[in-house]
Amino acid sequence: MDGITRHFTSNPPITMQNGKGKKSATTSNTTCATSTISPPTSEQTRLPHPTGEPSSSQQSVRNMQVHHKKDVKSPSEIIENLKAKMLHYELNEITSLFELLTLADEPTTIRQLKNEVEERNTQIAQLQKVVAAQLETEKQCRSQLFFNNSYIIQGEHIVSELSSRNNTLEMRMHATEDEMIQAQSVWKDDQKFTLIKLAVCEARVAELEAFRKTAGDQHDDVVRANNELVLRLAQLEKESAKQLGKLEINLAIAEVTAKAMEGELVLEKRKVEALEAKLTLHEVEAKAMQELLAERNGTVTRLEGELAMESEKAMVLGKKLAIHEVEAKAMQELLAERNEKVTWLECELAMESGKAVVLGKKLITQGDDLKAAKERVGKFEDLRAEGEGCEEDEGEDGGA
Repeated sequence: MDGITRHFTSNPPITMQNGKGKKSATTSNTTCATSTISPPTSEQTRLPHPTGEPSSSQQSVRNMQVHHKKDVKSPSEIIENLKAKMLHYELNEITSLFELLTLADEPTTIRQLKNEVEERNTQIAQLQKVVAAQLETEKQCRSQLFFNNSYIIQGEHIVSELSSRNNTLEMRMHATEDEMIQAQSVWKDDQKFTLIKLAVCEARVAELEAFRKTAGDQHDDVVRANNELVLRLAQLEKESAKQLGKLEINLAIAEVTAKAMEGELVLEKRKVEALEAKLTLHEVEAKAMQELLAERNGTVTRLEGELAMESEKAMVLGKKLAIHEVEAKAMQELLAERNEKVTWLECELAMESGKAVVLGKKLITQGDDLKAAKERVGKFEDLRAEGEGCEEDEGEDGGA
């Protein structure tokens, strides 16, 4: 058993005989499972889960690993069990062969034993190859299981890292939402303030327009009164000229009438002077109204400029709000991509756990096949030892 160190990938069928001469055929085929997982990169192994607590999938994978480690026996235990079974089988074979040698004819028994020894030597060589191939397969399966466990641990680190990134992205998304809400509230307040200013400006403009209309009406009234006074003055001058002509013609006749007319003329001149004074006052008031109207026009232009500035501020706030909305959409898309990656890694983790379970089952079945093969090897070695003993006995009989 110490010389079983060869490496093969397939095992031939084995035919063996028991102590009663019956044949039994057994076949053992072993396949080495290969993993298709690419080695993890530096970006996939960074940080564990931020909370330090494993997820449900990670805990289930670890429980499966512990259960599989409990089921798999060490090579020393397997060899000890095989040795005990081989000794028991050797004892049974020795007793059965001793009974056959004592009861059967010696020459025929020796030939049969030689043939059986040759057959069993070939079968032993085949079994040695089978055992070597199975040991190599077991080594490969153990190494593959070790690599799968390392990949599972790396997958757990990747899942924890992605969950931490997901948490940071959620925090950033909430922060951007708060900023958007704050910007919207500021924009609404500015909009209300500008609307109030606009309403006040419109009211002031309406007042100024009404005042301008009233000032224009008053100016028209003053001009109309002045024109009427001028017409009346012209009429009075004409009438006075006529009256002076009549008075000069009838001076002697109507001195009293002339005096009365002169008195009336003086009164009319006083009225004209009073009207001229009123006209000058109206002109001064019209100039003052024009200056006030110019001041109001300047105020209107200034308010229009302020309104334009407020509208520009509102446009800038609208652009900022649109930029924040675009950033929020980009953050949501990035979060969706991260969630898809997390689901893909969880699927790969589930596939790797299934592969680990399948490999554990294969190791158990291969251990059983190895035990059976070692039992058969022990039986064949016992038969060969018995055959050699029979040849020695035959040589001693010939010498005698």
